[in-house]
Amino acid sequence: MDEEINFIYLVAGATFIVQLVMLLLLLASLVSWTFILSKWRELKSAKALADGFEDAFWSGSDLDRVYDDLNLNDRELAFGITSVFNAGFSEYKRLSKQGEVSAQKISETVGRSMKVACSRE
Repeated sequence: MDEEINFIYLVAGATFIVQLVMLLLLLASLVSWTFILSKWRELKSAKALADGFEDAFWSGSDLDRVYDDLNLNDRELAFGITSVFNAGFSEYKRLSKQGEVSAQKISETVGRSMKVACSRE
């Protein structure tokens, strides 16, 4: 073996069909990595938003304020845990305005609303 194996030489010396298959594999790889990186950024952003929401929720501040802050922000950000909280708290506020509703009824309805939102997510 006097001659060193060269990648470009192997590709150039391949038949047209082999070159076409290699090109398609390269394109598929690029598309796959584009999707992988896009989803990775999306998940990183979602985690940051969820962490921010959890910090606000567990900070001990008034839940009305947390709810109002969520509703003032973009509706596109209402997904995951924020969506479940939003569904439950909006149901709680609606039932609280009705007046003569028992705490058990409020708890059951809010829980059901949050389960539906959780299933959607």
